[in-house]
Amino acid sequence: MNDTASHSTLRSTSPETVIMSHLSRHPSMTFDDLIEHVPQLTWNQIFHAVDGLTRTGAVVARRIRFQYELSLVC
Repeated sequence: MNDTASHSTLRSTSPETVIMSHLSRHPSMTFDDLIEHVPQLTWNQIFHAVDGLTRTGAVVARRIRFQYELSLVC
């Protein structure tokens, strides 16, 4: 796959898919860590996607002190 096609594929992947992919490789991570791991997404895109994923029950967000820890529902 050439660079243009690869870049196009990244843009067409939904934020939810990108986040689920990262969480499947990292059993838990903070919201801030997730932001650092997916620079192709804006803070708003990540927040909106995480909000939807927690509402559907695919992801759990636990408040730990001043951060939120995200993990997949097993």
